[in-house]
Amino acid sequence: MQLDVIYPALRKTKRFLATDRQCDVEKARDCVSDITKNIFDAAPLGIDLDGTIDEAPEFFSMLSKIWPGFVYIVTYRRDYEKACSDVKSYGVYADKVILADKLDKSSIIKKYGIKYYIDDMDECLSNMPEDVTVFKIRNGGNFDDGKWLYTKSTGQEL
Repeated sequence: MQLDVIYPALRKTKRFLATDRQCDVEKARDCVSDITKNIFDAAPLGIDLDGTIDEAPEFFSMLSKIWPGFVYIVTYRRDYEKACSDVKSYGVYADKVILADKLDKSSIIKKYGIKYYIDDMDECLSNMPEDVTVFKIRNGGNFDDGKWLYTKSTGQEL
């Protein structure tokens, strides 16, 4: 079954990188992403959209395309079509875009077996299962004047 996906993706990659036509590197990267996702059995990655992907779109575009497992975008939004459109506009690959109905996204993380999760808000990270590695993105809403910003419910001064 894996070869059924890999061989056509290899042919497409070659076609997109052909020297006799306009080279379409972005489409070639998408094909390589299809190949790597079918070779490896890696843990799923979850990424927040607002305050995360939009803070470093080039990084998340690259990461999402080379990540060998499933990539889930987990965002606290109401408009699914707009979320999908925004993900695409940033050049980010997503196996699935998931709308969270609350800031605490831990139930979604558990449901999809996400083992690595990236977000910018402590409220979204506070109830994560212990086996989930979390990464916090620094932005203007959570970092100021050389210090992390947090609320009493999400942090503790040491």
